[in-house]
Amino acid sequence: MNGIRSRRARTIVAASVLPVLILIAIVAFWPRPATGAPPDAATHGHPGNAAAAQPTAGPTPGPIALEAPPDSPVGGEPGVSLAEAAASAPLRRDGAQALGDPREAVDPAAVVAAPGDLGGCRAEYGLAGQCLTVVPPSLAEHAADMRTDGLDPAAMAHSWSCTEVRDLFSGGIAVRTPGIDPLGLDADGDGLACDPDD
Repeated sequence: MNGIRSRRARTIVAASVLPVLILIAIVAFWPRPATGAPPDAATHGHPGNAAAAQPTAGPTPGPIALEAPPDSPVGGEPGVSLAEAAASAPLRRDGAQALGDPREAVDPAAVVAAPGDLGGCRAEYGLAGQCLTVVPPSLAEHAADMRTDGLDPAAMAHSWSCTEVRDLFSGGIAVRTPGIDPLGLDADGDGLACDPDD
């Protein structure tokens, strides 16, 4: 019984070693260039293709220039250094170099909304990150139409309802200062406007 097991073991070892020996023999006898130099890329390592892969005779390229010739500068204009460019900038009256034309004076009324404008948030409501807009979303188009028609939207109240407040803040919105509720949204006076109890 032991003899059979040892014969099987030798057969398994021989079958495992044989592919390795074949691979070593293939690598050892693979044809290589005679000079020991690396194979030519154009012949893909096959010396039989060397004659067909020889390039045709032609002019030998010269050295590559890394700088533009001085007689043809890049962009067609002679280049200047950064210091020369800075020195040629115009000067202001105080002797400092100008950085372009000064801007015109800005009228604050042209960029800051008038007091009657209904944009922004109500300062009396909401914690940090919350905004109860001056005009409710349902009436924003009406306020815009009033402006287009030349009417002052502040002349008409654009009131919030608790239904619309809950659409944005399902649990209600805080009254910033207790007792100051100009829109009357905190019916029970608990400091939370339009909560389920209001």
